[in-house]
Amino acid sequence: MRVFEEVLYAFWNYDCKSFSDVSNLVTVVYLLAFIVLFLENGILVTSFLPGDTLLIFFGMLIAKGILSFPLTVCILTVAASLGSWVGYIQGRWLESAVLKNSWFAYLPQRYRCLAFRIFDSYGLFALFIGRFVVFVRTLLPMLAALSGFHGIRFHFFNWVSAFCWILILTVLGFFLGKTDLIQSYDHQQVVYFLLIVIFFVVVLIGIIRVIFFKISHVKK
Repeated sequence: MRVFEEVLYAFWNYDCKSFSDVSNLVTVVYLLAFIVLFLENGILVTSFLPGDTLLIFFGMLIAKGILSFPLTVCILTVAASLGSWVGYIQGRWLESAVLKNSWFAYLPQRYRCLAFRIFDSYGLFALFIGRFVVFVRTLLPMLAALSGFHGIRFHFFNWVSAFCWILILTVLGFFLGKTDLIQSYDHQQVVYFLLIVIFFVVVLIGIIRVIFFKISHVKK
């Protein structure tokens, strides 16, 4: 319990140096990131989780020497790929049109339309494009399963696209963390604070949206 308190303290004070002074804290941070990426990529209800922001933040922690670059990319690639695989399995189960529509209704209409357009145009290559679009990256594995794509082909595109997504955003965060603007202690505090605020605001909005969705369906 104390470890989680120290994690929250470190985030609340947006002091990245505090990460390196706490035993087992890095393991907890990796575990939390694994859970977030797994849920965001695999479960429509939790597709609002801000994986992009998390990856950029981790890139900044790598730039500070707090996290290992190879280990971070490896762990997060596994998390995103396994999440998408769970989404693919869900797609294999959604044979009923009623069940399919009720499940897809968790996503905003515009993102559902965008996901269908991308998939119709590019097939499994859409996994590369969809990785960089929130909500869409959660829906595309289900569409791949519903379209009858073989598991081996899906897994190849799934793992490669997850690796590219994580690599690009963590490298972006790494270079942002190395800029003179971010290296300044005062600016560093502001940037970390904004990333944390964005993360929790997006999570809060997503939770509120799911609650309203459930309430509206109960009334119907």
